[in-house]
Amino acid sequence: KDTNGRYVLSTHVCNMLNSNGDSSFSIYGKTDLDIQPDKTLGKKFYEEDMNIIKTKNNVNYIEKMQFGEEVFYYQINKNPVLDADGNVMGIVGIVKDISNLIKLQEKLKNYSITDMMTQTYNRSFYESGEYKNKLKYPVGVVMADINNLKYYNDNYGHKEGDILIRTIVNNMQRYIRPVDVLIRLGGDEFLILLQECDKKDSDKIINQIKNAEGNIKLQNITVGTSYGISIANNEEELNNSIAEADKAMYADKRKSKKIL
Repeated sequence: KDTNGRYVLSTHVCNMLNSNGDSSFSIYGKTDLDIQPDKTLGKKFYEEDMNIIKTKNNVNYIEKMQFGEEVFYYQINKNPVLDADGNVMGIVGIVKDISNLIKLQEKLKNYSITDMMTQTYNRSFYESGEYKNKLKYPVGVVMADINNLKYYNDNYGHKEGDILIRTIVNNMQRYIRPVDVLIRLGGDEFLILLQECDKKDSDKIINQIKNAEGNIKLQNITVGTSYGISIANNEEELNNSIAEADKAMYADKRKSKKIL
């Protein structure tokens, strides 16, 4: 581009991408204000060019763009072109489509924080703590531990134990909302974070889950889960609330424990 942000040289791919199928279209002599269908984006690119010319500083970043239903990611690098006296003659830029790389990274990240058997979040997600600042308080903090999993594993095999876990999780997901967070912490232990829920709201949701469990049988045994609930009013209270919910859950487990 020249010092007015107008294209003076480009690859045929760059010209084609901006042509909207018009074979007679030429990018030369035009700025991003002229060619970008998204006027806000065109203004951003143009002002960016003017700032590079003014400051002689380069830029390097990733831009997310959406065309129709499809999302693309482009790595954009722009550098000032200087003459022998250090004056800016224009800008040279490289735009690289890294959509497949970004999507692969997102896929791998999703695998790393997902429990494959239940498709809930896993302990790695919990330990990352990245969910904490996204919660909307008050949060109903619920610790849950599946009853009699060892009995199923010992008497019917781990396959049946896995069916029990998935059955319990599927039932939980029927009653928690899309905004709520369900994390599998271990084999039979789960953390549920109910967003914008006080004690009354949290009790209502958990009672719905427990009542539904009472109608589910595996190997002619009614399934069940022990629950403990605490309320966190802000992020600072969250860890203490998890500990309190865990303590309440073990109390509930002792109360409901029975020999099969």
